[in-house]
Amino acid sequence: MSKTRCQNLRHFGAGKITQKAKHQHQTSAKGESMKKFLPQKLLAKKPSLKKFSWQKLSSKKPSLQKLFGAFLSSSIFALFFGATSLSAAAGDDVIKLLESKLNRTFSLVKFEQLNDTKMFLAVVQDKSNGYRTLLLTDDKQKNVAVVPMFFSSDKTNAERINKEIADIESYNFRVQNSAKLNELFASIPKDYAITIQGASDKITYIVSDPMCPHCQDELANIESRLEKSTIVMIPVGLLGQASMDKAAEIQAKIKGAKTPKEQIQVLREIYARTHSPSAQSQEYSAKVINVTNKIQSSNLIEAVPFIYEAVK
Repeated sequence: MSKTRCQNLRHFGAGKITQKAKHQHQTSAKGESMKKFLPQKLLAKKPSLKKFSWQKLSSKKPSLQKLFGAFLSSSIFALFFGATSLSAAAGDDVIKLLESKLNRTFSLVKFEQLNDTKMFLAVVQDKSNGYRTLLLTDDKQKNVAVVPMFFSSDKTNAERINKEIADIESYNFRVQNSAKLNELFASIPKDYAITIQGASDKITYIVSDPMCPHCQDELANIESRLEKSTIVMIPVGLLGQASMDKAAEIQAKIKGAKTPKEQIQVLREIYARTHSPSAQSQEYSAKVINVTNKIQSSNLIEAVPFIYEAVK
């Protein structure tokens, strides 16, 4: 068992992607061919389970060099800039320093002090390309370090910084791939995707496998997500026959759910670890296979749960 998750959960926000770290498993079905448990005539293109490792996504994230261009060293060590100005409130001098050194414009997303130190973390966004970068600075904001990696004897600081790095990688992945992701989700049949109306018309897509333990855990958060957006759930069958059967059972039963509460009830009933899926008609199984193949062959989604907040 590896300490990360069903694959680091990517959460794509309106201009951001956050990754929530979860414990994760290496799938035992990794080398298993889907031919063993799916009707041959439905397998126009079999999903390749080996790509879904339940591990951290190997995102095609933009490099930090893309953000800071020639100014950024390819070394894994931080790059420091010296400033002449004294400290300013809420990271103002960090922005001034970067803009003076790089001749580009930035906005400050976050500026927070680290635990038991005089160091501050800053997240900045390049206004020209939308990419974000994590920085460390002193309390005077006279030195700024670009942070591609971080080590600390303070567990709290280490976890905090490494989470920020993961969040920024996810955000930048979304910036780089949002057009492709929008196209992919638009291609999912409307009678397959499960739309759960929330408090906002903003759309959050969730690609989820009913047998994935972290997808099951994520389902517990659905009400809080609905307070901020409408959810479009896309069940897939990536982890074996039970996954396929559960996803097909969801397709069969969800049509009878008329309200968000009823839809969530159906999902939770079938996602439950104790639930044994019942066999469904070939029609529903074929739909699950087709969507699973489409998701996997996109090469954009290599982990579940995959959460994407769409931007028009």
